[in-house]
Amino acid sequence: AGPLPYGSIRVVFSDLDGTLYPGAYEEEPKAERRGLLKNMEQVAALQALGIPVIPATGNNVGFAQKKLLVPGSDRKLQDLRVSPGIYCNGALVKGVGGKEIDARPLTAFVPRFVDAWVAAPPAEVAGVCIGG
Repeated sequence: AGPLPYGSIRVVFSDLDGTLYPGAYEEEPKAERRGLLKNMEQVAALQALGIPVIPATGNNVGFAQKKLLVPGSDRKLQDLRVSPGIYCNGALVKGVGGKEIDARPLTAFVPRFVDAWVAAPPAEVAGVCIGG
């Protein structure tokens, strides 16, 4: 295959659960994490073209990192401590080198969460994310 036809794309934001990390949708045998490894190969191809792929997830950094490990090991497919990312549904934003750009304390989030919970059915309200 020739060069990827991405033209003017400068950055890709990707959800983690069910997208970059297949989770329950992983190919069989699930323990081998073939889908995840294929996805990470594509991430590497984009990064080689200078296009960063940034996870955007409701997970905190620790939970997200557990999903991006080489199957059967503790080796990281991508080190999220030193990578850009959006975590905890936007409550934590990390930039180049993993530098914290924005972090919103839980105390600021709770009133908005409670108001949303009261105003909408529980299935429509995003969960709480604690820790990093």
